[in-house]
Amino acid sequence: MKKEFLVVLMLIGGLVGCQPVPPGATKVVAPSPDAPVAKRLRVSVNQDFAEIQSRSIRLFLPPSYEGGNPEDDLETVASQLEGAGAKYRDLSQALRESQQIVHLLAFDTAESTQGFVTTVNVTAPTTLPGTTIEKLTDAVVENFRRLDYEVTEQELQLINERLVGRIVVQIRTRTKEITQLVYTLEENDRFWIVTYSTPRNEFRERFSDFEQSIASFQVLDHDQQ
Repeated sequence: MKKEFLVVLMLIGGLVGCQPVPPGATKVVAPSPDAPVAKRLRVSVNQDFAEIQSRSIRLFLPPSYEGGNPEDDLETVASQLEGAGAKYRDLSQALRESQQIVHLLAFDTAESTQGFVTTVNVTAPTTLPGTTIEKLTDAVVENFRRLDYEVTEQELQLINERLVGRIVVQIRTRTKEITQLVYTLEENDRFWIVTYSTPRNEFRERFSDFEQSIASFQVLDHDQQ
């Protein structure tokens, strides 16, 4: 259960850091006509990458990744936590509640150097009217800092002509150092947050994979929420 439990801890931390406004706000996407874009990138996706698909999202990742539908994966982990003892009951409940927020969850089956599983999750935050990519990115950064996470990079980019916010976050626990690469973007008239989490000493070698992966992001047509 060790691998699944670490995934849970990462996921809960990421969700807490990626909710920019109070629940109940309406979802309204506003344009960002004057956004100060730092970089314009053309990114090709590695042909060896494999498709990971949930009910609403399609994303390409290296072939060692598994996952997809968070409802199935999170329920399995929640059940395992309940079986591990009463002290995990609150975490198990939080995990079940997160199923309404998480649209895709995947993890790398390759051996980690720090005992932390490299993961990807996709969430769709509720936002206020007039929100832009720039404002959403600022809100996510503010929440990370409120959690005492170290934000080392923040900028807007055009990746294959799609405007995205890009954030790099450093997270320290008692035994682990984790880097998160977070992208904010808009598709199908709503905002999405894609979070790649990996041990800090693996981030540099994995960065190209993450960048190619975000270039492949697609919302499936049948998900028109």
